[in-house]
Amino acid sequence: MAHLIIIQESSFRNYLVNFQEVIRPAQWMYFETVLMGLIHCQASRTISGILRAVAVLVTVWDLSRFLISPRWSTPRLAEVRYRMFRAEVQPLVATAHESQRLQRSKKRGRPMATLVTGYLILDDSTHVKRFAKVMGGQGWHYSSTD
Repeated sequence: MAHLIIIQESSFRNYLVNFQEVIRPAQWMYFETVLMGLIHCQASRTISGILRAVAVLVTVWDLSRFLISPRWSTPRLAEVRYRMFRAEVQPLVATAHESQRLQRSKKRGRPMATLVTGYLILDDSTHVKRFAKVMGGQGWHYSSTD
């Protein structure tokens, strides 16, 4: 079923607003279409599949032109996303540092620096793995070095 872009969740809308400095207003509709299509697409993630998932007045030709000859910069998109990630994680890290600082024992001399370890878990299941091998009883094992 095709989803209207007007009926977006507020969290998705807030996510998109951060990219307004990178994507031009003329390209905004295509950017929204691609992201909404990737979220809601149940079939193959082709341009036609994306357009079937989102109910907009965008043609396959328009969307392919947007993706083939971008006037937006991938490094700038990554920079905006990294800025968003840091803004989300920094308060958590600061809280963890503060709790470690309060819990350490009072000793003479310079206190040890606090250390906060975080894990970033990425899902690579959508990437093509050319060197997959069958494992006994486990299904498919994919090479992490590919």
